[in-house]
Formats: sequence, C-alpha cells, structure tokens
Amino acid sequence: MMEAPASLEEAPTRRLSERDRATQHAPGGVTRPAYLPPESPTSYAPMAPPSATGETPVDMGRWLSEGWQLYKRDAGTFSMAFLVMLLLSLVTLTVLTGPLLAGFYHMVFKSMRGERPRVGDLFKGLDRFWPNAFAWLVNAVLMSVLGGGSSVRYSVGAVTVSSPLFGLISFVLSPLVWAVFMFVYPLILERRRDTAAALDEAIRAVFGRNALPFWVCGFIFEILSFIGLLACGIGFFVSAPFILCAQAIAYRDTFGLIGPWSQSPSQSLWMDRD
Repeated sequence: MMEAPASLEEAPTRRLSERDRATQHAPGGVTRPAYLPPESPTSYAPMAPPSATGETPVDMGRWLSEGWQLYKRDAGTFSMAFLVMLLLSLVTLTVLTGPLLAGFYHMVFKSMRGERPRVGDLFKGLDRFWPNAFAWLVNAVLMSVLGGGSSVRYSVGAVTVSSPLFGLISFVLSPLVWAVFMFVYPLILERRRDTAAALDEAIRAVFGRNALPFWVCGFIFEILSFIGLLACGIGFFVSAPFILCAQAIAYRDTFGLIGPWSQSPSQSLWMDRD
C-alpha cells in the first residue's frame, strides 16, 4: 500500500485547557471562555457547601480582588447598567430597585459563565418582580431605620439631647444587614426562592457559624460605597458595580452557581407571578 503523504498525516491533538473552553449553558449565548479565578500560589477551587453548614471561609480580600477583575472584564457595560438602574429607580421611586438589583447579579453571573452581559439583562429581575420588590422593601426599611438612628433625638424639657445608643445599634447592625441582602436577590432569581425563604437562607449563611467576618465584609462594602460618592459622586459608577461584582463572587463561594439561567425546576412560590 502507498503511504499517505506527510502533509496528510494526522497531526497530534492538543487537549484544550479550561481557559480555552467556552461554557455551553445557554444555547447561542456563549461568546467567550467562562470567567476563571486568577491563579495563585495556592490552587483555589470554588466550593459551595450548603449555607447552613457554615463551612465556607470568608475571604474578603479574594472577593474584592476577583470582583475587580470581573468588573474590569465588562467595565463599560456594568457601569452603564448601573446608571440605567439608578435612573429607573429614581423615576419609579425605588419600586424597581429590587428587581433591577437581581438583574444586575444576572449580568455578573452571565459574565462568569462565559456569556457576554448586556444592559438589557437588567430586566431579567422583573421575571421575579414581587419577591425582589418585597425584599427591597424590607432592605430599605431596615437601612432607613438604622441609617437614621444615629440622628434620633429626644426632648427633655426645653433641652434636646442626642442618644448615642441608636448610633451604636446602627454601627453594629448595618454591616450585617448589608451582608445578608447581598445574598437575598440572587437567591430569589437564581434559585427561585420567595422573599421569606431567601431571607432565611441568607441569614443562616451569615450567622451559621461566625457573623464577625461577614460584619467586616459589610462594613468594608459600606466604606467603599461612601468613598465612591466622593468627587461629585462620579466614582460611585465604578465603586457600586465593582461592589456588586465582589458580592456575586461571595455568593458563588457560599451557595454555588447552578446550571443554565432560569432552567431550574419551577415551583409554586409565594407571590410568584411568572
């Protein structure tokens, strides 16, 4: 038999690395490789134990680092989406804030899965409008009470006296409220929880073993938000989406990411009007 020409001989195959593989969760939606955590001297594999076990370590430094890398990947899209979210929240008197926050997490998770996020993805949160809206109502009431607590005054005769107790309560509880609600919105949309169930899972994740690291996380996020408001608030359009990206990393490590978006089994949910 004649031997095949050398040019037709089968070339050796090369096994693609994980970075070269594109995820295939959503048909037609994948446009690039999925996001992978940056390599470090200690190999890291995302873990997602049940939140009730409290086994997931709180690694604020890595959450911020990976959140920044994730934000930079689609910085223009994320900042524009946050601007749209802010404007729509103001126009609707914050009625849409909760659903739009859930939609922003949807954008971040799409980027993680290798899909290209778009500003229109913000409206995915409207699919679960009522649970997200109720979650925002609870969130806003708590933060309003705690935020205004430090300025509460009471009158003693003709003298008005400031109460430092409310300021201390606000300082202690506000970061914990922040930490809980960074999990609530993605739980409602991705895992299709109702408001009460999402709050329960988020609270168990934060208080399951040691709430102090989560308190530190919430406090740092609050500080970063305040810093972003400086310089006429322009920095807020970088700091706010960056913080949401970091919180999405925290959610991934604590609860894990499920398969294709919105392809989890539907359930009969409280106030779910899909």
